[in-house]
Amino acid sequence: MHRKTIFASTPHLIAINLFNCNTNPAKFIKLPVANKDVTLRLRGLIYHGEFHFTSRIITRDGKLWFYDGVTTGGTANLEGFIENISERELRECKGRKIVLAVYARK
Repeated sequence: MHRKTIFASTPHLIAINLFNCNTNPAKFIKLPVANKDVTLRLRGLIYHGEFHFTSRIITRDGKLWFYDGVTTGGTANLEGFIENISERELRECKGRKIVLAVYARK
């Protein structure tokens, strides 16, 4: 899917709806802002299945954390590093399908 939008200023955060899309979330996206491209990094993923949502959080240092309030309570579990997982593997998490990808400036 391609859609070109030119921004007047760089957004701090962008959330992309991936519900019912058969696409892999990119680890980064480039946005045309004025006369240059600005890179936003993947920072969060929301998944749905079994009647509730779960998430993955990616920290600035590339750590990938899993959170499911039902099973992990108030803590997140470290899964590894974002560079060690493919974009295809980010599409599903523990049997749940991705519904939202969140990108932020570095």
